[in-house]
Amino acid sequence: MPTQDAAALNAKTTVDLQNAPVDLHVLGTLTVPGLPNWRAQGSYLNDDGLTTDLTGNVNQYRFSVQYTRSAGENIYLTVI
Repeated sequence: MPTQDAAALNAKTTVDLQNAPVDLHVLGTLTVPGLPNWRAQGSYLNDDGLTTDLTGNVNQYRFSVQYTRSAGENIYLTVI
């Protein structure tokens, strides 16, 4: 199934995108100089594509991602 590529899906509204998976591209900031330890945070916001009054009608997700080499090769993603 294609990701949310509006052109490839011929999407005209966000309703057209609702059944497609979402790709998150994370660009972190180094937390320890000289080591590949990093952290990133951000938000993902979407609406139903039909309602023009967005008050109380928006899905919002906050993300916190970190990678610490000393903890192994694990990446932790927290969705708030």
